[in-house]
Amino acid sequence: MFGFVRCRTKNSATVKRELKSLFEEFGEPKVIQHDCGKEFEGEVRIFLKKKKIKQIKSRPYHPQSQGKVERMHLILKKKIAFDLLKMKQVGVNWVRQLQKYERKINDGPKECLAWKCPFEIYYGRTRQSHLRKSFKSPQVWEDHVKHNRNLAQKATRHCNDRKNKAWMNKSKTPINEVGQQVLVRYRTRNNNRVPNKAWALLGTVIKAEKRNHKYQVSFVPPYSKCNKKQWLYVSDITGSSLSGGKNSSNPEQRQKKHSNYKSPYYMILTPKDKTYNLISDFRLTVAFNPPGDGNCQFAAILHQLQRLGIYRSAETLRREVITYLGQTSRLGSADNRVLWSNMIIESRSDYLLRMSRDTEFGDQITLQAISDMFNVQIVIVSTLNHGTTLLRPDGSNIITRHLPIITIGHYPEGHGEHYLSLTYNHNAVRRIAEDSSQIHWGYDDTDDEHDDRSDGHDDTDDKHHDTDDGSKTRTIQTQTINTTTRTMNTT
Repeated sequence: MFGFVRCRTKNSATVKRELKSLFEEFGEPKVIQHDCGKEFEGEVRIFLKKKKIKQIKSRPYHPQSQGKVERMHLILKKKIAFDLLKMKQVGVNWVRQLQKYERKINDGPKECLAWKCPFEIYYGRTRQSHLRKSFKSPQVWEDHVKHNRNLAQKATRHCNDRKNKAWMNKSKTPINEVGQQVLVRYRTRNNNRVPNKAWALLGTVIKAEKRNHKYQVSFVPPYSKCNKKQWLYVSDITGSSLSGGKNSSNPEQRQKKHSNYKSPYYMILTPKDKTYNLISDFRLTVAFNPPGDGNCQFAAILHQLQRLGIYRSAETLRREVITYLGQTSRLGSADNRVLWSNMIIESRSDYLLRMSRDTEFGDQITLQAISDMFNVQIVIVSTLNHGTTLLRPDGSNIITRHLPIITIGHYPEGHGEHYLSLTYNHNAVRRIAEDSSQIHWGYDDTDDEHDDRSDGHDDTDDKHHDTDDGSKTRTIQTQTINTTTRTMNTT
């Protein structure tokens, strides 16, 4: 969970006082990691020593040691820059907005927390609800909190593994074998213990600790005739030839690899390429690709609603969504209603005025409003980090059989977002839910017969899925949606 404290002065006494107040509110930690600032010496060091709290100092001039803090600084800079660009000549006092930034960061869902917000994981409830009152006993509530935290840990490990795998594929560490000749970067020092000159010396690998990327190399130092054996990290040695180690790339292979691109080091993806990536990643066919004029989200949703017997135009649906948002201040079911005005920085009136324009792209708020209005489940698959999102009226991340399912695709396009209508396929959606860490499949075991009947059909053969039971279920769902829409329009 993210938080910060504003200190009037940057000295040891002030930091000690703020740390003491934080410990009284949240408890004492076992370890505190900080940089080499002088404000953490003196009274702070004595105070932490009395509390038996271990201090860990990061490396000087190495911001990677404080990765989480630097990442939070980047998020804050982006939010401040967005406000400054949005307000333009009016300007914004970002110092006064820091508390609001903190709240929006802690209340926003994160993929690394299984799409839960940090506030909910830390306190076991959302800011707008009191979950403890809705459970029968404190033990049930504690089990619920423990379950959410386990899901968050699992999602964090999944994100870390994905990031590490991408990093390892992007930059592979050279592997040197025993007996291989390498070039050693050897530094000499003068009397002031400052590196004076770096030498490139020829040496031979004697021992290797590949797990720690350390090698013992034998070489002859400059101005000496005796061999010297020294353990060096892989950053201080390299292959003696252009081929390098085991994972080093060959110049001919690099030239062949880059020759496949239109330009030397990059290629521009066209909308056709992005659509192909969306189809190949999730194995769903595109049923309708609306024009990218700002109404693509509403047009894609309407194409899916036509399958359920609901017919509108994109302009009409936009007006209905704006009217619905103007009449209600919360989205979701009675158990999980959220103030949608907390998801925006501008005022409600400004947001509704901007969203009422025909060329304005829809966002997550409009999608949640459509899910609430028509009582449907919206599955969104995106090419951004192979992400999947589920929007339900109750805010759950479990796909059930009790509500109709519509599937739409998403990929970034220029300065906006583009949505497509995808052909619904039961097995494909189930496979997406099972492979995703963000949504889950909640169908009963009685649907196995339906799955067996669907296995032999292509994604585009929707007519073969219309069995007698499926037609009855679809008719009942269509009547329910039409009744809900008629009641909403009458109101």
